Amino acid sequence: MSSVVPAGPVGQSGWLPSPVGAPALVEEGEEGFTAVQHAPASSPYQDGHYPGAPVYPGIFLIETAFRASCLYLERHGGGRISLAEVRRARFSAPGFPGDSFTVQAGVRRLSASCWEVRAQCLRSGDGQRLAVLVLRLQDSEAPDEGDGEAATVAGGTGRTAEVPACREAAGDCDIQSLIPHRGEMLLLSEVLGIETGRTAWATHRVSADEPCFCGTCPEVSSGFLPWPRTLMTEFIGQAAVLLCSYSSGRGADSPPPLFTRARGIRFLGDACPGDTVSAQVEADHIGSPAALLRARAWVGDRLVCEIDQAMIVYSDISGIEG
Repeated sequence: MSSVVPAGPVGQSGWLPSPVGAPALVEEGEEGFTAVQHAPASSPYQDGHYPGAPVYPGIFLIETAFRASCLYLERHGGGRISLAEVRRARFSAPGFPGDSFTVQAGVRRLSASCWEVRAQCLRSGDGQRLAVLVLRLQDSEAPDEGDGEAATVAGGTGRTAEVPACREAAGDCDIQSLIPHRGEMLLLSEVLGIETGRTAWATHRVSADEPCFCGTCPEVSSGFLPWPRTLMTEFIGQAAVLLCSYSSGRGADSPPPLFTRARGIRFLGDACPGDTVSAQVEADHIGSPAALLRARAWVGDRLVCEIDQAMIVYSDISGIEG
């Protein structure tokens, strides 16, 4: 039976939803910190991430670095911290269930309520570098000051979601034949439409029953707690995999799609239990073995996320080691 990964305290906001357990700070100074986290051998999300050959989701390394940064900033005058942007992420080797991970991070204040975190994630056992990350964090209770580089602010964008007229796969798209995610990790509730080689539309209905909400305070039942922004990114990534697999004729038995790098993942708002998140993924290039895509996501007509570029590579797991 899968064990449930409880949420942990993040900053002064109390218990917040998370798909991973809370990391521990083992070293900290004026300019950064080192943190460690252990991935359980089994948990609801990671069990469904490539079943049969499970890989620790790369997006959870981002979550670990974010949560560790929140703990660090709490001790250095930060308030309720949110993940405002993943400026860059590059994954160079896989982690696995049961591994321990070390996050080494430098933290730089950009403004009164905004910080940049530059981190590398290592496999603790052998020191193998798994990911290099650049994150922008924001005090949720302060106006988004950014640092002169953040391009988009939530609200008033004037852009609304329109499903493409061509719906080749809507209604009869076999999601599980196209992507290798199962169980709680399968975040695609419905495919609204696909244009081969161009765009895909999909939705996720956020439920208070999702494992990330286990152990959070009773506010979750009232819809006040946000769905983790890393899970929003994972959902959009799954829509991207769906578009790539559908367009290239790949199936779930093909080499697995690996999220290897991204830039400009900006979070402009949140989704809460009861909300439906709609994602549009657009392909800049779908080839063999790599694809480049960009995406946006909405809750209703409210834009909540933009991704400038993400790269997906179809490869055996060993193909990205080193």
